[in-house]
Amino acid sequence: MNNAFLKSKRLLVTPLALAAFMSACGPSSPKQKVEAKLLTGRHAAGALPSADRGVSYGLTNMGGASGDLASHIVEAKAHPRGREVLWINFDSSSQPGIPEQELAAHALRLPETLNSLLQVSSADLIPIPQEITLSPSLKSIVFQRTYMGLYPVRDAYLEAVYWKGDNGLYTLRQINNNTHGTITVLGRAAPAVALEVLREQLPFDQAYLLESRQVVYPELLEPGIYQFVMATELTLGTSEKDLVYTITAENGTGRVLEAYSNRLHAAKPMVATVYKRNYREPTLIPKALPELEFTFGAQKAVSSIDGIADPGAETRASIVLRGLRFTIVDNTANAPMTISVPVNGSSPDYNLIEPDAAARNALNAYTTFMEINQFATQFIAKEKTPFLTYNLPVAINVTSSICNAFFAPSAGAPLGIVALGAPGQGGANGPLCANMAQVNDVAYHEWGHGLDNSVGVNVNVGGGISDGAFSEGIGDIISTYFTDSPQMAIGFFQANTNPIRSAENNTRYPASVTNQVHTDGLMISGAFWTMRKNLIAAHGKIKGSYIAGNLFFNHLLNTNNYVQSYQNVLLLDDNDGNPATKSPNHCAINAAFAKHGLATLEANCTDQPDPAKRDDTIVIATQKQETTGVTLMAATTIPETESMVACVGTRALCDKDQALPRATLMPEGLIGEKTAFSTTTPIPVKAQDIITLYAKNKAGTVTGSRMFKYVSK
Repeated sequence: MNNAFLKSKRLLVTPLALAAFMSACGPSSPKQKVEAKLLTGRHAAGALPSADRGVSYGLTNMGGASGDLASHIVEAKAHPRGREVLWINFDSSSQPGIPEQELAAHALRLPETLNSLLQVSSADLIPIPQEITLSPSLKSIVFQRTYMGLYPVRDAYLEAVYWKGDNGLYTLRQINNNTHGTITVLGRAAPAVALEVLREQLPFDQAYLLESRQVVYPELLEPGIYQFVMATELTLGTSEKDLVYTITAENGTGRVLEAYSNRLHAAKPMVATVYKRNYREPTLIPKALPELEFTFGAQKAVSSIDGIADPGAETRASIVLRGLRFTIVDNTANAPMTISVPVNGSSPDYNLIEPDAAARNALNAYTTFMEINQFATQFIAKEKTPFLTYNLPVAINVTSSICNAFFAPSAGAPLGIVALGAPGQGGANGPLCANMAQVNDVAYHEWGHGLDNSVGVNVNVGGGISDGAFSEGIGDIISTYFTDSPQMAIGFFQANTNPIRSAENNTRYPASVTNQVHTDGLMISGAFWTMRKNLIAAHGKIKGSYIAGNLFFNHLLNTNNYVQSYQNVLLLDDNDGNPATKSPNHCAINAAFAKHGLATLEANCTDQPDPAKRDDTIVIATQKQETTGVTLMAATTIPETESMVACVGTRALCDKDQALPRATLMPEGLIGEKTAFSTTTPIPVKAQDIITLYAKNKAGTVTGSRMFKYVSK
């Protein structure tokens, strides 16, 4: 019996060649730019946007949209290679209200109202929608997609999200379009697959048909790109009680596209031993390998966001180093690296890969870029910059006559590429430099250049932040915030254990200006490092470092040079909309920037004590993601805590609005000095939502609370 085809639902990503376009950039060169292409008249002209992961654009670029509803569109995101948009945001404040009982009919008319954008017909939507209450103010109407009004298209849907106003009426807030737009289906005339055709392949002796239906199966060709296959979905019972298999096979050929049971097996992540921070540290650490294509023997699988993939009994794997966000290429090669590695599945917790030196460099580069991208999404929403979801080419082992790594915009890679230098001589008589794929700080820094090329007030006309010193400072700040260390790139030179720069410095503007961008960047990196230290002193390590990261990353959205940073950081810290009053962290910010000459020190300036500082006695973690929300685990050292309550909303909103979604956490036991609690039911929460957690005593009195932001993977 052959059970090789029973696999994860994420299947068979076919590699495509990737061209790495590289341009040399010395360590002191000004930042290179690429002229942005205006995305005007896209739908009317039928042209595709020049982007890899989708393009956001505003109402003025919505060629082809018309009518009253179109006038309320604020922005939308186009599919990178299709004609449809993936989502549309609407201004809900000025639309006419819709009674709740009319929402389904209104949503069903959207494909005709916005046909040029959605590229799907109402006739291809199952007219009975699923209604989901996301919050007291948000209701979701979901229609499943069909083909020709007859055959369900697997995992395809159109969602309309409505906002409930104070008058009880609803207005359209967002459309999420996962219908795939106009599709062509292969094998429409091919015969359906019968159970007998598959019986020889089944991993059990006895099976009987419970249900069979015709479906359109979206087969993944590469990330985000599908071909649509007419298929038969068979639900099979077995001789084992309650064990049910669902198998989807291509009509005509019988080729199995997907198979899974109703019982979940204990899948383990694929992890590789790589560098914690650089090659000088003696201990390697295991890091997960998410979103990569693995080949185990004759079977291919794509690892999940947590790195989960099942090697079965195989002891070796081939890995194509192209994920959804990063692609690793070797020097000037034009295709993703493919490496062969041993797999050890003896651990109950993970499948361990211990690669050779060359493969480790490649895997270290991949995991390093993945972790810094994930770190940034804690602070800045993916919708605010396409760079966070862009597939960034990363070239390693790049030969050069100088020690170097660089980011460069490129016409062949819309949002740029990163190059990490090979080990070699630092100039004719210079020191030996390391392989930059082994120095994680360098990767964090270069990733920062990619981010600053995709943010700022000039991003749509000039390619991001143009101030070279600010750009270098940004790269250093990102590295130091992630590593919790002011020292940059220890190990850059093989024989030198010192960092090449430090954010713990006394540089001052304008006296320290040298017109060398890396040196001048020390002033702004010093200011933000000092700000982080001040905020940690005021709020504690967890909250203080989060506030610093949130202020830094989001101020990049409207800042073009480091002299502007101070005012824009204060603007973000403002909590009452009144510049005449000091923001909550005004003095901590002022002292940091004044130390480096970027603000005037305000004498006798003291921020108000944080009233929630005792909240550090409460911690929270996501336990499990479910279809209806997440289950939470929390712990506290607050004495006499009998229960905890989680509320979706800020503390101020949760205190006054008892209708907001809530979940009770009951005691589970002790974790060190903390009492652990967990929810018994999921709480509906989405990425970037604020969760307020309350600790209560036996009488139900609140004894402490803390706010958290939920960040999904």
